Amino acid sequence: MARLLIGLLLLLTVAGGCAASGEDPSGKTPRRVVESLRPLRPSTANPRYFTDGRRLVYLTGFHTWTNLVDRGTTSPPPQFDYARYLGELTRYGHNFIRLWAWELPQYRNHGRLWHVSPQPWRRTGPGEARDGLPRFDLEKFDERYFERLRQRVVAANRRGIYVSVMLFEGWEARFAQAPLGWHAHPFAHGNNVNGIAADANRDGRGFEYFTLGRPGVLAFQRAYARHVVETVADLPNVLFEISNEADVSSHDWQLAMARTVRRELARRGVSRPVGMTAQHGGDNDVLYRSPADWISPGGHVFASSPPLAEPHKVALLDTDHACGVCGDAALVWESFTRGYNVVFMDDLSASPAHERARVAMGQARALADRIGLERMEPLTDVCSTRFCLASEDEYVVFQPRSGSFAVELPSRAYEAEWLRVSDGRTSRRRVQGRGTTRVTPPFPGAAVLYLRPAR
Repeated sequence: MARLLIGLLLLLTVAGGCAASGEDPSGKTPRRVVESLRPLRPSTANPRYFTDGRRLVYLTGFHTWTNLVDRGTTSPPPQFDYARYLGELTRYGHNFIRLWAWELPQYRNHGRLWHVSPQPWRRTGPGEARDGLPRFDLEKFDERYFERLRQRVVAANRRGIYVSVMLFEGWEARFAQAPLGWHAHPFAHGNNVNGIAADANRDGRGFEYFTLGRPGVLAFQRAYARHVVETVADLPNVLFEISNEADVSSHDWQLAMARTVRRELARRGVSRPVGMTAQHGGDNDVLYRSPADWISPGGHVFASSPPLAEPHKVALLDTDHACGVCGDAALVWESFTRGYNVVFMDDLSASPAHERARVAMGQARALADRIGLERMEPLTDVCSTRFCLASEDEYVVFQPRSGSFAVELPSRAYEAEWLRVSDGRTSRRRVQGRGTTRVTPPFPGAAVLYLRPAR
């Protein structure tokens, strides 16, 4: 029941500022932290996954829009309870989040006016921006934003959670609704004291912001990206994401921003994964061919029975880019056995389907930590369900329906561990492999089978 109340718990407004949010009440976070995690890099043994230098690391977790920047229909917006959020992630056994940037301080969606704060730049004026508050000075960073960013990555590290730090947010440029549209953005005409107007045609959409065509805009963007890297690059649990769901026209700009991030990392003598995620109107092949260390492909094809993950790139299958706030335990296990790290876009509701997905992600991570993941690959021809992750001697099979199914097994004895997806019930058996081997779950309903050689 406690987990079913997750939405209510996380959306509480908390009095007391950063102490209530799991942040250092002094307002300052020391630059030296306990390295509970080790930095990630793509594995050479199995490039579908990361390694921390000792073992492969399977990433999974749920993320939500307000886990860095507060957002709501009041001004100021209610404060997100980040400490409670991390606690929930830990209880589910998750180890990854995307930490959301949100660039519009005010926007309309579904007919409602939303307020967002804080922002990376100081609001000094003179004059008012489109949202009625002082204009931004793009030469002056608001260090409260960056201190919050650092505090939240540090807090996640202490919980054993990796964090993808989102630099830019591209969804708003296309989908923020009229009449306000993108006009409230700090880089939009009239909203800053620096004379920057990224929206060249002032059509309420910010596509030009995500291109290389405006050198003045690009200079401020690069300065911001460098400051983000400066703020968190020393932390061992950091990954970077260039932009969430920007338009396909942003691709060259994203590559340029990735180079900026990597140069700043190299200048500091560290390496952290830099990722690119689904682009509106884009082709996932472009992501797979990119120099990004990790990607999140997009499209409805990933919402059910996704294609096999490509073998040469870490791919995080994020429901955000497949079907939004969607999915259940079946999608988690389908994606796991197709070779993806599974990430869930979560509205923090008490939906039973979402609860099952959260639980399944923790179960998948626990299983990934036990198996020889560096040797395993997704296959469709060794099990009749077509959801199979296998090596020469280990098999993970997902049965999305109910009843027996076939697995192609060498002639040897196996220990069989069964997991009933609906309630987590487990059972152990022995299975004798004999080529095409028929196996039957010991209970009805969707099931996961893990096979390893009998000792």
